[in-house]
Amino acid sequence: MTADFRAAPLLGNAHVQTLLGLWLKRGRLPGRTRRWLAPLPDGDTLALHDNTPSTWKPGDPVTVVVHGLTGSHRSAGVVMLADRVARRGARTFRVDLRGAGASFALCRKLYTAGCSADLRVALTRVHEIAPGSPIWLVGTSLGGNVALKLAGESATQPVPGLAAVAVLNPPVDLAACTALIAHKRNRLYEKHFVAELVRDVCRSARHWGEPLPAVDARMSLKGFDDAYTAPRNGYHDADHYYAMNSSHELAGHSPVPTLILTARDDPFVDWRPIESLRGRLDVRITERGGHTGFVGWTTWWAEEQIAAWLATSHIA
Repeated sequence: MTADFRAAPLLGNAHVQTLLGLWLKRGRLPGRTRRWLAPLPDGDTLALHDNTPSTWKPGDPVTVVVHGLTGSHRSAGVVMLADRVARRGARTFRVDLRGAGASFALCRKLYTAGCSADLRVALTRVHEIAPGSPIWLVGTSLGGNVALKLAGESATQPVPGLAAVAVLNPPVDLAACTALIAHKRNRLYEKHFVAELVRDVCRSARHWGEPLPAVDARMSLKGFDDAYTAPRNGYHDADHYYAMNSSHELAGHSPVPTLILTARDDPFVDWRPIESLRGRLDVRITERGGHTGFVGWTTWWAEEQIAAWLATSHIA
């Protein structure tokens, strides 16, 4: 189906939507933030950031929110998503994937676009903390791809407590999205992401006393993945990495209610592979909205849509 988002006057441009979403989103989470740790099998550790509404009680839903590329638990979109589900009474856990946010000093490795095994560990830890609660998994951008990959895998390898998945602008076909961001009109986004990635991998190398990787900010995103991400994680090259970590083929096998919300004018996430999942998942595609922007008459439209869908999907 085509969702009914309407951009505010003069704000229909995809790039305006994308940037305003990044600049304007602010959320306020309930209570004190408590940090939990989720040890990974190889010795790295993820940090989880827990906020609990005063009305929450054991057995009520918990939401796990996963950030996007170069993000963390502090990212504006992550906080806004957590804020909107918390307003409906859900306890929220914001995950820092490997090397991100508070996980930086706890991990020798950095997260990848398909690190569903790590996310499985995080959800298992949340299930231990709140054993009687259904888990709502929410991912934004790259975190949406990771969440969908785990959802598909859970058809044969169940995740304790997983009850629903909702994602915003997920790059379900990594090769297609990398090609899209390489277009001249999207060069500023690509430069931003690559510069942030180069900074992160060099910072990690210095922290752990490792040789600096042979990367620089003038690379394309695919060039960075060819030079660093793929070999660092055991793939032949970027194409092999994209093929093995895209969620498109797995997502349709999700055994739990699953929502994908995206926009046709997203500058660097291709909507066409997402549209092909209609009939198997709840897929909602707007004409406008940019990349996780959706700034309209109801300012935080996408986050409200996701929170409402979770609260009314007969999951709790």
